[in-house]
Amino acid sequence: PAGRRAREAVRARLGARVGERVGAALDMAERIRPADAAVWLVGYGITWIVLGMAFPLLVQSFVPQAAGHARALAGALVASYLAGFLTLIPAGLGIRETALVALLAQVPAVPVAAALVVAVASRVWFTLGEVARLALVPLAGRSNRAQRRTAPGPPADGAEP
Repeated sequence: PAGRRAREAVRARLGARVGERVGAALDMAERIRPADAAVWLVGYGITWIVLGMAFPLLVQSFVPQAAGHARALAGALVASYLAGFLTLIPAGLGIRETALVALLAQVPAVPVAAALVVAVASRVWFTLGEVARLALVPLAGRSNRAQRRTAPGPPADGAEP
């Protein structure tokens, strides 16, 4: 199929090592069901809406005069996040903050020094949020194991129920 041809073309262009990694990602993407992708898309959409509403509040906690610029502040966050995603640097470290400072400094109510403080505070905010979610992973694993132990299995003698 087309997916196989795409993987082979990627592997040929990028070389064996990088091509294999990208090819593995393409293989995994092929196994994603459209319904699951739709659920994730809606979830990510909701996440970005919440972030777009929360980030201006973070900025306003440092710069109260920025209250009337919520759309510009949310847009700065999204654009800086995208800049971080597009780099090869892990987590966009430094790139996202630089872009955020540059974009926030364009908002009339936000001085450059405050933009720098907000950029660092947002990195801390995002990092703490990610660590908090990771702390929940062992709990989810325990819940899944408990469900498997209590799930009814086939009868011991092999007879139909």
